[in-house]
Amino acid sequence: MTLVDGASMIHVLGSDSNIKTFYDFAEKKVIPFIKRHLITARRVDVIWDRYLSNSLKATSRVNRGAGVRQHLPSDGNGKIPKNWNSYLRNSANKIELFHYLSRVIARSAFGEGKIVITTFDETVLRNPCDSNRIFYLSLQS
Repeated sequence: MTLVDGASMIHVLGSDSNIKTFYDFAEKKVIPFIKRHLITARRVDVIWDRYLSNSLKATSRVNRGAGVRQHLPSDGNGKIPKNWNSYLRNSANKIELFHYLSRVIARSAFGEGKIVITTFDETVLRNPCDSNRIFYLSLQS
C-alpha cells in the first residue's frame, strides 16, 4: 500500500503551460501520478488536508494572506490560474480542488485488482467498489 499526501502531491505536480483546465490537471497529472504508484502497489490511499475554521493553522493561514479566490466548476473545465502558488494560498480554492480531485479519483479506472482510496472531508471514497458505485464510509463516530 502507498499513502499519498494529496496537498503535497498537488504542490509537487504543479501546473505548466500544457495544463489549461482543472480537468486537464486531474487527467494529465493526478491520475497518471497515482497510476505510477500502482505499478508497484496494489492499493493507493490519497489523504487530503482539512481546513477547520477554528484551528491554529487557520489563524496562521490568515496571517500569511489568502491568495486570489477562483471558483472551480464542478466539471473541472475552469481555467488553471497563471499564478498556481497564489491560487493554492486560498483555503477555499484548495478545499474545492481537493473535493474535485477526490471525485475524479473515485470515478477513474485504475486496472484490475487495483484499489484507490481517497478522503473527502470526513468521508472515504473507495475505487473500485461492488455494484459500480462509489463506496462511502463516514469517519465520524
